[in-house]
Amino acid sequence: LGVGFDDSSLELWPLVTNRAPFSARTTVAFHPDGESVFTVRDQQGLFLTSLVGGGERRILLPPLNQDPLLSDPVGERVFVVRSDPWRGVIARVRDGVTLATIPNLPRRVTASDWSADGRRIALANGEPPYTITLYDTETGEEQARFVEHLMPVRKLHFHPASDSFVAVSGGHDLIWRSVEAGGFRVGIPASARALEFSRDGTRLGYSPGDGELGLLEAPHRSAGRIPT
Repeated sequence: LGVGFDDSSLELWPLVTNRAPFSARTTVAFHPDGESVFTVRDQQGLFLTSLVGGGERRILLPPLNQDPLLSDPVGERVFVVRSDPWRGVIARVRDGVTLATIPNLPRRVTASDWSADGRRIALANGEPPYTITLYDTETGEEQARFVEHLMPVRKLHFHPASDSFVAVSGGHDLIWRSVEAGGFRVGIPASARALEFSRDGTRLGYSPGDGELGLLEAPHRSAGRIPT
């Protein structure tokens, strides 16, 4: 668990407490190996820091936006937003080389995820019309755009099979749908407090209402199909 504090410290439980050299504004994402973290630091850039030996290296120079910060499932690529000019960048972790660029990104991203097969990134726009856009991680091209919610999306996750995603907004609506425009779509009332697939994808943990936790059994994702 990684938490940043107002005194510029970054605490990682139960592994390490690091008081420097993190800035007051630091975004953290764990590397898939569990032994290092990516950090975007205000006016400093993107770093990869080891939790074992304590060493670190800078991957990208500023200016970078604090959020979103995503790693691909194997930790070979990282997604960040460059702020001058405003664009998404998919960079190779080992040397910082830009592999793909995504122009015309939303100015405010409220939720994001990288699919388990590494092929797609999903970004939720925090401004009307609150779209969820899927991008190809090899080319940076937009693959699909969905308008599903009347309020900003708070949580967003791809299914482990990478062929669908689930999102919940502040408007108490949960939508689980195929990445294909003509695929399945299921909607139920839900709070935005919890949302997570099981590793095998057969269960979905969610919050039916504030202070509640529910578990959906979903061995067949087309069950309960609602026309799009």
